[in-house]
Amino acid sequence: KLDIYSTTADVHGVVRVTQAVASNDPTMIIQHTVSGGNGDEDTGLVIKSVGNTAGNQNVLAVYKENGTDYAFKVQGSGDATTNGTIKTLNTNDYGNIQFAVANYIDSSTADGTTAFRINARTSHASGNLFEVSNAGTTKLTVAYNGDTTFTTGISATWLSLSSFATISG
Repeated sequence: KLDIYSTTADVHGVVRVTQAVASNDPTMIIQHTVSGGNGDEDTGLVIKSVGNTAGNQNVLAVYKENGTDYAFKVQGSGDATTNGTIKTLNTNDYGNIQFAVANYIDSSTADGTTAFRINARTSHASGNLFEVSNAGTTKLTVAYNGDTTFTTGISATWLSLSSFATISG
């Protein structure tokens, strides 16, 4: 067991591990090799930080290869930011991405660019590409071929249906 306690702040941290050689090997490995224990308990790496009262200090910071730009960070408030593309987000065979408080996906893309895109990385010949549901009841589906189904009434300022029709109201 290694327990380090410090009452002195240091720009280099309380514990610092530096690997000063070109390598294809990791700098640090944290491995828990015995199974067992209770569910929903902290094992592996646990990060706790009192931080400031605003919750805007970074409790986890991962930098890009250049060492100066953030690749990923988590603030004390729980807000997470990635400075890149999340290429794979495995939700365990159609699992869920859950939002605890701020129930939205926010885009800061420039005007005239796509703000939100869903891309099926393989060509689908059946099934839905996108579904919106409320308490488990599907309200909107977009099928593999682009067919869109609304199970409730449509209320919109404008709705364009490709070259077939335009509904205004």
